[in-house]
Amino acid sequence: MRKVCPAWDSMGVMNLDYMFAAVRHGPADPTFHRHMGVLWRAFNSPFGPVTMRLTRAQQSTDAQVLDSATRDSATRDSATRDSATRDSATRDSATRDSAIRHPAALGVTAYAWGPGANWAMEKLPSMLADQADATDFDPSSVATGAHSPRLRERAVRLSLQWRPAAVAPLVDHLVASVLEQRVTALEAHRSWAGLVHQFGHRAPGPSDMPPGLRVPPAPDQWRRIPSWQWHQVGVDPKRADTIMRAVSRIGEREPADAVESHIRSLASVAGIGVWTLALLRQAVLGDPDAVQFGDFHTCHDVVYALTGEHRASDERLAEVLAPWFGQRYRVVRLVELAGVSAPRRGPRLSPLDHRRW
Repeated sequence: MRKVCPAWDSMGVMNLDYMFAAVRHGPADPTFHRHMGVLWRAFNSPFGPVTMRLTRAQQSTDAQVLDSATRDSATRDSATRDSATRDSATRDSATRDSAIRHPAALGVTAYAWGPGANWAMEKLPSMLADQADATDFDPSSVATGAHSPRLRERAVRLSLQWRPAAVAPLVDHLVASVLEQRVTALEAHRSWAGLVHQFGHRAPGPSDMPPGLRVPPAPDQWRRIPSWQWHQVGVDPKRADTIMRAVSRIGEREPADAVESHIRSLASVAGIGVWTLALLRQAVLGDPDAVQFGDFHTCHDVVYALTGEHRASDERLAEVLAPWFGQRYRVVRLVELAGVSAPRRGPRLSPLDHRRW
């Protein structure tokens, strides 16, 4: 199944890596593959596993993209249009049909395979923030008031390359977020990859799909993982128990609707706090105001980027972000994308190998 989504990217600068960074859990994530401008991802939907292939229209080959002049003349010269279509068809397989690009609506071409393909295509505009309302957010206000020269230089352009979007299914992102609690990113990503390799399954898709692409376990499969298997991939009992309780609260399958109410219900699950809920609201709902208070680095990095203060607290972070209330996550993400961080005052936290305990 193929779909061309014009989306909001009228200037042709949207960055797919930035848009889908939240669903890539480390460079060795078996659910995600990015190569030569093509993004592959595998995930669970309410109707079963899905594989998606996403490309920017202007990144497609000449055989895949028809010139805008050809499109404009298509209604006047059907013979020219049909000839172009036939020539393209001989060069591309059925899963790589020609995508039409219009200079005023540069977009994303998407393909989907699997039982949840129709659902994924319906959700594509929300994955690309097509309905995101940015009228209350002026990125130049971040650039003007920023202490960091790097943020001042990049804030406006980064706001064109990224918008908060609903890019992640709830259960997949819930498990990955809990795995990141109280450990380094390296430890969390290693555990995620190990669990998906052992308990996930091969992603649906064409024969030329990247080898090793896998779909994470479904909700009922997560609950069947024995305790010693969690320990084997470096997940301590507290995080493992939190995942089991949270997945049990959601049910047997990925929810098809009322996702926000499911997220709110997770607040009463032991081990799910404001930090985890914020990560879910950011990636599952595309909430532009969800700030991950309680994060080890965020308060220091954002406050430093905006004020120059080297150390901060969650209270100070809330105070600094107050002018952008309603759009605070946009500011936090711009700081992250700009690569600004507070000066470090000590060695990095050493990863712990829970498998040795």
